Amino acid sequence: MISGINRSSLDLMQSYNLPVMAGHQELSSNRYRQFCSTAGVDLPSQYLCGEQEIDAAVYQAKCAHEDGYWRKQSREKTKSVLLRWADLLESSADTLSWLCAAQTGRSLLDVREHSLPKSISALRWFAELIDKTENRAITDSQQISYLGIIQREAIGCVGVILPWNDPMVTFLWKVAPALACGNSVIVKSSEYAHHAIVMAVRLGHQAGIPEAQLQLLTGGKEAGAALVTHPEIDAISFTGSSSTGKWIASEASKHRLKRVTLECGGKSPFLVSNHCRKLAEAAACLARNVFYNQGQICSAPTRAYIHQEVFSEFVELLREHALTWCPSHPLNGPAAVGHMIQVNAVRRVNRAITEASCRGLTPILSGSVKEPEYSIHPTIFMNVPEGDLLSKLELFGPVLIVNSVDNLETAIRRANDTVYGLAAAIWSDDINEAVSVASRLASGTVHVNSYGEDGNQIPFGGIKDSGQGKEKSIDTLGSYSTTKSICIRLDDRAPS
Repeated sequence: MISGINRSSLDLMQSYNLPVMAGHQELSSNRYRQFCSTAGVDLPSQYLCGEQEIDAAVYQAKCAHEDGYWRKQSREKTKSVLLRWADLLESSADTLSWLCAAQTGRSLLDVREHSLPKSISALRWFAELIDKTENRAITDSQQISYLGIIQREAIGCVGVILPWNDPMVTFLWKVAPALACGNSVIVKSSEYAHHAIVMAVRLGHQAGIPEAQLQLLTGGKEAGAALVTHPEIDAISFTGSSSTGKWIASEASKHRLKRVTLECGGKSPFLVSNHCRKLAEAAACLARNVFYNQGQICSAPTRAYIHQEVFSEFVELLREHALTWCPSHPLNGPAAVGHMIQVNAVRRVNRAITEASCRGLTPILSGSVKEPEYSIHPTIFMNVPEGDLLSKLELFGPVLIVNSVDNLETAIRRANDTVYGLAAAIWSDDINEAVSVASRLASGTVHVNSYGEDGNQIPFGGIKDSGQGKEKSIDTLGSYSTTKSICIRLDDRAPS
């Protein structure tokens, strides 16, 4: 048994059950099954939900919403339940971390120290927000012959579709505000990262969330598609590829209009000015955010544009820092970097690297690992033409391109020459220059002398093919609620 797995927590997993329509199938990798065998863990196979299960889940969610127990209870009650859920998740952190790492290949060290605390922090933040928001009243004058009440209401039944690369963070970024607004929520977990979500949902029920209020569907893309197109779903929140996001945007509202929030792909730029004196810090920041999860992060800054005056020094520093992010065994390796999600992903990224080399692009940093079927070393290409596929496509792997530019005008133009617009960064010790560049970068989030260090109060979400709507912050409440205006004409006669 690997240290850190709580047997009582795993017993909770065994209690999870779904009705079977199309049978069940294990969709995880051989690597995951090996991990479970080594740990002495026998987890249930994943059920593939079909239309029957989805219809049943939606019916129960609609009944729960119409009954109104959750949305009508006091704010204090809702807040206390969500905070209790956060405490239960925290007490089961070791097991949740192990489940995430074993199934996705992400480093256990990274999940336990960064990803899971980040997700629990988001849940607590939204719980605390519940009694901080308020409805508004508007009058026409001091005499008050007219009163307007503007109140926020739950949107209804929300469908949430999760990715595999950071399952717990995206789960709570979506479910916490949706529940805080009073909605019924149906979650479709990724077929490659469902076990931790199963456990988290069960802990939510233990905390006091009614089972019909928060439901989980497991299975493949067919289950997700059925949830998206179901006519009784009121809103969809999705994180995943841009191609799937476009399909959802097109198909979700064919039968009726739905609120759709999409957090999709990226090809984020990282600019370094000749006025940046913290080159080592900038290089370390870039290396970490590209390579820490084998590049499998939608907002990873995979394109760097460095002023030619500091280019050579920066590249040497970058090589040094990149080597500290080499992959190792996800569960007991010394590095905070694990494996890629599956063998096919490794092959896809390796093929892109090989094809780039055939086009005359030679990586300045590359290498093999002991288990090449599951991971790829940090790979850096230098001065890649803007029209090349490496500059355009989101590879979702540990591949970075670093280009020299003669001025920031060129850097801005090249940074914006993409279909994506999720995140970006500018490093400069000239604050006027930094703010000017940040305002001109076409991106949902721009980091200045940092990257990825935004808190729960900061909205996150992209533009263009990177999506629509926002995660985190008070802004995301608009994805899970509607605003009702109540207009009241009062008797304007003077009192006798």
